Amino acid sequence: MDLTHWKQIDQYCWSYSDAGSFPLIAYGDQQCVLRMHPQVLEQAWTLSQLPGLSTPVTLLPDAHPGFAMPNGCVVGFDANHGGAILSGDIHLDHAYGVRCLKTGLQLSQLEPQLESLSETLQSGLAAGLIQRGLAHCNQDSFDLMLRSGAHWAVEEGWGFLEDLQFCEHHGLMPSADPCAVSAHAKDYVQQRLKHFGNGNHHVELHVVDDVYDLAIASHLGLHVTSIVVVIEAGSAGLSQQTCRDNLSALHGSTWTPLHSELGQQLLASIHASLNCALAYRQILTHLVREVFRQYWPDLFLPLLVDASHNSVQKESHLVGHDPRHLWVQRQGSTRAFGPCHGHIPDPYRQVGQPVLLGGGMGSFTEVLCGIDSSEQRSLSTSCWNINGSLLSEKAGLVRRVARLRPLRCIQG
Repeated sequence: MDLTHWKQIDQYCWSYSDAGSFPLIAYGDQQCVLRMHPQVLEQAWTLSQLPGLSTPVTLLPDAHPGFAMPNGCVVGFDANHGGAILSGDIHLDHAYGVRCLKTGLQLSQLEPQLESLSETLQSGLAAGLIQRGLAHCNQDSFDLMLRSGAHWAVEEGWGFLEDLQFCEHHGLMPSADPCAVSAHAKDYVQQRLKHFGNGNHHVELHVVDDVYDLAIASHLGLHVTSIVVVIEAGSAGLSQQTCRDNLSALHGSTWTPLHSELGQQLLASIHASLNCALAYRQILTHLVREVFRQYWPDLFLPLLVDASHNSVQKESHLVGHDPRHLWVQRQGSTRAFGPCHGHIPDPYRQVGQPVLLGGGMGSFTEVLCGIDSSEQRSLSTSCWNINGSLLSEKAGLVRRVARLRPLRCIQG
C-alpha cells in the first residue's frame, strides 16, 4: 500500500477520495495507512458504492480484512432512504461483546481469596448454566428471550433493572423477531448454552493497574488496585447459524437492501442474536454476583458497561450540522457516545460512555470513554482492540481512562 490516493487531512486523519459518492476516511498515523492490507481498501471501496450510504466509510486505526466489510470499520445509511445490510460472517459471532462489573474490592482484599474464588467461579458458572440457565427454557420462553434480551433475563430474576441502563438500547435490540431464526438454529444454541466457555467466552478478574485520566476514572469508580470483573461472551453460536441460513436465502450474496423483505428478516435475526448474547451476559453477571457474595455477602457488583463489538443499530447523529436518523453498521468496532449524545445514560453525561478494549484472553484491557468530537469523525465509534487505543485517542475518537491487568481467566 502506498499513499498515492490518500490525502492527509490532519496528523491522524486520511481521506481516500477516489472511492465514490463518499470518500473513505482512515484514522491513524502514516504507518497505519502504509501497513493497511489491500483487501481493506477493496472492501471499503465496495462499501462506498452501496445505495443509501450517508456517511464516509470510516476505518479505525486497527482496520484489517473482514467478511465483506473490514474489521475496525463503521458506516451509516440514511434510515429514510433505504440502505443495505451485511449478511454476516458464518465464522464469527457478530453478537460478541463485553461487560464490566465493579466489585468495590481492593487487591489487598482479594488476594487472600483469589485461588479459592477462581475455583468457585469455575464450578459456579458451569453448574449455574447447567442447572438453571437458558438450556432449560421451554420454546415460548426461549423465543421471548430472543425478542427481549437482557430485559427477559432481569424479569426472570437474573439481575436488576438498574443493570439495563448501562447496556446498549437498555439491553433490548428492538427489531428482533424469533420467527426470523430457524428451529435448527434455536435447538443448536440451546444445547450449547448448557456449557460455559462456548467459543472463547470467559470471565476475567482484573485489577486497575494504571490510571490515565484521574478525574474520569474517579467518576467511574475506578482507582488503582480496584478489582473489576470482565465478562466476554456472545450468542453461543446463534449468530453463526443465522448467518448460514441467511447466506442460503441470499444465494451467496453478502449485502442486501435493508428495506427489502429479506433485509428486514436479516435485521430481525441479527437483533435476535444480539438479544441472545445480552441475555447470556446478564445471566453470567448474576452467577458471578452469587459467587462473590459467598465470600463478601454485602457486595452488589454494579454494572459499568455492556457493549457489542459488531452491530447494526438505528441511531441519531449529527452529519455535518444536521441531525440524521441512520442505520449504523459497525464491524470489529464499538459504539462510544460522547457526553453530549442524547442516548447516553445519565451517570455518564459528564464523562462519556465507557468502552473496554481487550487484547485477547488473559491480556491487558483498557477502559476508554467516548468524546463528543468522535460523532462527526466516526459516528461515535471506537476500535475494539487495545492495539489501536493510543492512536484512537490521538485521532480524537476516545479518551483513555485506565488500564486493567488480568489476575485470573475463567473459561469452561
